[in-house]
Amino acid sequence: CQFYKTVEANDYIINNPDPKKLKTTAEKLRWFRYKNQMLQIEVAQAIGIDRKTYVNYEKVEHRAYPLENLKLIAKLYSIDFIDLLDEYNTFLYNGQGKQIQAIRKSMNLNRDKFATLFGVKHKTIENWENETVTVSKKTWRKLYNC
Repeated sequence: CQFYKTVEANDYIINNPDPKKLKTTAEKLRWFRYKNQMLQIEVAQAIGIDRKTYVNYEKVEHRAYPLENLKLIAKLYSIDFIDLLDEYNTFLYNGQGKQIQAIRKSMNLNRDKFATLFGVKHKTIENWENETVTVSKKTWRKLYNC
């Protein structure tokens, strides 16, 4: 089983020589784990989370990642945590509130009209802008396709 994992890791690194070209945080987490010859359970134990939680981190459609855990993982690999972020998580890290507000204002929409456009309540827009609620990855995609 360990041999199989080594072959899988080597193939992944060979097929993806530059982690900066990977699109998702999940892919980047897998790449750095393979590069550091670690198992998922080892990474989970090193940062103090359950193995199942870490396994979910490496699933492609995982949504927002806890920043504190990404920082611990980055420290484990001796890299900048920014190297682990995909576009969505970079958006969250850079402050979703001010970015959503800027999009809304660039469209000359108040919160009510913006909420209607995205099929959510006024309070949801307020929560996104105040960063008390994280915008979903699905809605984030809509924000940048409008």
